[in-house]
Amino acid sequence: MSKKLSLRNAILSLLIAYKYIINAMRIWLAIFLFFYQGKISSIALYLENIDFIEESHTLLKLILKLYQFKSTAIILFAITIFALSLSEIIFVTGIARKRRWGILGLIVTSFLWLPLEIIVILKFFTFTKFSIFAINLLIIIFLINLVNKRRKLRR
Repeated sequence: MSKKLSLRNAILSLLIAYKYIINAMRIWLAIFLFFYQGKISSIALYLENIDFIEESHTLLKLILKLYQFKSTAIILFAITIFALSLSEIIFVTGIARKRRWGILGLIVTSFLWLPLEIIVILKFFTFTKFSIFAINLLIIIFLINLVNKRRKLRR
């Protein structure tokens, strides 16, 4: 029983660190999109003229896709990314402080990220993006199992 608890605590510690890092990067992306949304067209034109960037470069594809949208859509996208990332950081902090609401909130916000991750994988498939998607699915499954085990223990 002690080995299971220590393994569970180790997994939760890794989950907390992973979610903090991923959401910090998402928040930086949201801040960049929010403040530089007017300059995306000039960045896209600059990157199109550079020959050393591969055609399959994900950043270039993302910027060129964003170039097609209006600035209000980019701002709404940035606000959505920021809000979801901030809520995930709050829920991960709840897990770190051993609060039950942290696990439940992280399950919900992780489910909210899944459609965006699926769209990104379908449009710009890389092994890294697929592995991050798989890790997030495993995290959701682990958290749901954790909640179910705690419910059974209460009965």
